[in-house]
Order: sequence, then structure tokens, then C-alpha cells
Amino acid sequence: MGISYTSMETSFFQRYWKLFFAGFAISFLGALPIGSLNLTASQIYGSSGLSKTIIFISTILLIEIMVVLGLLKASAALRAGKKYLPYVMPIAVLLLIYLSYSCFFTGDITIKQMDGSLTETLPLPLTSPFTLGVVLGISNPLQFPFWGGWNQWLYQRKILRKGNAWTMVYLFGIALGTLIGMAMFVYMAHRLQTYMERYDFMFTWLLGLFYLGLAIYMTQLFYKLYLKSFYKAHV
Repeated sequence: MGISYTSMETSFFQRYWKLFFAGFAISFLGALPIGSLNLTASQIYGSSGLSKTIIFISTILLIEIMVVLGLLKASAALRAGKKYLPYVMPIAVLLLIYLSYSCFFTGDITIKQMDGSLTETLPLPLTSPFTLGVVLGISNPLQFPFWGGWNQWLYQRKILRKGNAWTMVYLFGIALGTLIGMAMFVYMAHRLQTYMERYDFMFTWLLGLFYLGLAIYMTQLFYKLYLKSFYKAHV
């Protein structure tokens, strides 16, 4: 009987560990490619230090966890959130365009406003790493199909199961993977910038291009989801 209990306990923890590692690996690998979030985190670290970088990354983590949890629960809250998406997306597009403009047409790195040196460039609310994290976090529509697809795949493989314990293990793995992945990117980018200070403007322009590209993508998505059907209905 003791052997049976031990084997069941071992199997139980093995399944949890497998789920934890799956969440960790997916989020870790997803955080490594160059994107607006990790580039922004790198800029914040280089100009404003570790504390504000932690605030920014923690905000991104919070939004990511809320998205994954909403997709897992398929709750009424998530469905209600879709009602506000037509109003949020245009605001997010305008903010992304403004951030892109700041990268292209200011003589210094945009995020340096957070240390109070260039407060005239961005609106006051965006000088907060928390607010900037919220704006960029909700301006990332790709996370919905990304996590929705992975959740479904993990369910089909029976790696992920329904239940609070399974959900907590999965979310913890995701949070840790994103945190370590973004931390590694920030560290490597900072080291690279140290050796390539003369090309620092290229880093700023690259960030501006990501902001602009995301704004264009969100505009196309907004047209496809809302404006196209509205136009057909009234023409």
C-alpha cells in the first residue's frame, strides 16, 4: 500500500513539474525574440535603473497572467472585456504612434523621461513605468491567439488539466519564464549597448519601428474586426 501511495505521489508531482516546465519554456522562449516589450525594458534599464525596470516588467507579467487566466477560465469577465476593445484599441494606437514619434524625432532615448530629464516629450502619465507597461501590455493583441493556442495544445496533451492547483502551477511557470527571459534580454542588450554606444541611435530607431509596426498592425486589426463590418452595414 505504501509503495502504491508513493508511486501515485511521484506521478502527481511529475505531472505538476511537466506543466510547470511547459509554462516556463513557452513564456521564456516567447520573451527572447526582439519585440517592443523587451526593447522598452532595456531602454528603461539603461536610462532609469533597475527599480523602474522591475516595475515595468512586473506590470507586463501581471497583464500576461490576467490574459492567460481569462483564457483558461473563459469567464464572463473576459467576454465583457471584448466589449471595451473597440474603445481601447484606437487609444492604444494613438499612444503607440506617439511613442514611435518620440523615438524618431527626439534627440535622445524616449524612455529617459522617467528620470525627469526630458519630461516635455511624453505626456505625464506615460512617464510612469507602470502606466507604460499597462499601455504596451494591452496593446499586444498577439498574446490572445498565442496563449489560446498553447492552452488548447496543453489540454489536448493532458499536460494541463482543469483545477485551481493546475492553474497556479501553470501561471507560476509562465511568470518565472517571462521574468527570466526578459531579464536575460535586458542584460544582453545592455552589455551590447555598452560596446556599441556610438550606434545607440539605431537602438532607439529600432524601438520606434516596433512601436510603429504594432500601431499599423492594430489599425488593420481594428478595421478588420469592427470598421469593415460597420462600413458594409451602412453602405
